Amino acid sequence: MGKRIALVLVLILILPRVAAAQGNLVATTQAAGLDPALTPFVTNGTLFVLQIDPAKIDVAAIKPWILGSTKENDSGEYKAAAGFFEQYETRGRSWVEDFHRAAGRLIYGVAWLGDPDDLPCVLIVPLEHGADGTLIAKLFEGETKTPATTQPSEWEATEINGAILYGLTEQVEKMRTVKPADRPMFATGLAGLGDAAVKLVFSPSETLKMVASLELPEKLPEAAGGGNPVALVNSVTWAGLGLKLPPAAELRLEVWSDSPIGTARVWAIVDALLESFRKEPAARRFVTKLDDLIDGVKPSQDANRLWLHMDAAAIDQLIRPRLMELAALAGRIGDQQRSLANEESLAQAIVDYATDHKGGFPDSLDDLAPYAGGREALAEALVDPLNPAVHPGYVYVKPLQTMGRMVQPDEIVVVYESLEGAADETVGAAFVDGHADVMPREELSARLAAQKQAGAGPATPPF
Repeated sequence: MGKRIALVLVLILILPRVAAAQGNLVATTQAAGLDPALTPFVTNGTLFVLQIDPAKIDVAAIKPWILGSTKENDSGEYKAAAGFFEQYETRGRSWVEDFHRAAGRLIYGVAWLGDPDDLPCVLIVPLEHGADGTLIAKLFEGETKTPATTQPSEWEATEINGAILYGLTEQVEKMRTVKPADRPMFATGLAGLGDAAVKLVFSPSETLKMVASLELPEKLPEAAGGGNPVALVNSVTWAGLGLKLPPAAELRLEVWSDSPIGTARVWAIVDALLESFRKEPAARRFVTKLDDLIDGVKPSQDANRLWLHMDAAAIDQLIRPRLMELAALAGRIGDQQRSLANEESLAQAIVDYATDHKGGFPDSLDDLAPYAGGREALAEALVDPLNPAVHPGYVYVKPLQTMGRMVQPDEIVVVYESLEGAADETVGAAFVDGHADVMPREELSARLAAQKQAGAGPATPPF
């Protein structure tokens, strides 16, 4: 299901080719050109250009807009979404304020062809009008470097060619030696998306078209219409998505092709993907009013152009409720990650205790205070974000063997979330080796039963 959603989004935004865009739009925007601070980092291999204008982002307006009216605030979904924003709203507002204080103006991003696991992209902040590069670099590095960091970060924020670049160190360093190329369609796309706060533009170069001809299959999946993907990539000039954020939210999608035939190719794929998504049972469970959403996001065709414009009213009706669902999901995921982190810290404290006691494990979690940073820190670690009303939020399972006799410590549960009052079908648990994971309740029960049965033997067999 997740892969299908990603495929829909990627193909809607990506499957376009370079050709001669037409009309006054092209003539005007080509004359303007890209920001001179960005051009040193745009090459023949660049696939995407991102532009974010923090001055057009009102962080304080996003939470109330997505959460909607107070009539909804008794639902579990509302509370989960509100919890998500409580974690990030203050931090986001502070970050934007500090960015303005450092005289930062725009944030760009470039992405190129490469292994997605290597994150082939960087963010770029031009240093102009007295911008404080040191502070801007610290703002970005603050997202990945903390005082507790003991290992060098893989992420780097550094000044190159009059701009702060941020990304994986390997990708940032590549930017020192790239060969810039004239890519006018990126300027066309950015200008064509108007005064949006966030703009993302895709434009395939001759390099991408050559790769597409060698690597893409002869036929797309039936869910995508079954057309020729190479012909599609060779049909589109640029594709872009522009977003204005609350309180006056707007969404704009533009796809420009070299001909009406090319535009029809893109439309056929978008329509096929949306209709395939409509038929997906998992999508209906995940997205309420799916039919209304799909019908509302189908673009219109106009000669060489495929376009979609959603004003504030349409977004409020179709998109805002979905964003609340996503925020609620993100809130639950965040709570789950913090809960797992608590379990890992408790498991590590248990192992440290056993190390100091000839392999013997503590009788209760109360014995862990000296190994968990003191009683106050232990009390905080025992609060489960998923079930904060229950205390302690975790159950300790004292192993029946000493640590030295264990054959597979990574299979022996030592801490798990309390199930008191919990409705989730899954539960988090930590193991003697220190790692934590989420599993169905039935699996946890089976593991605990197997551990108890194996405890009398000289070693714990695999489950």
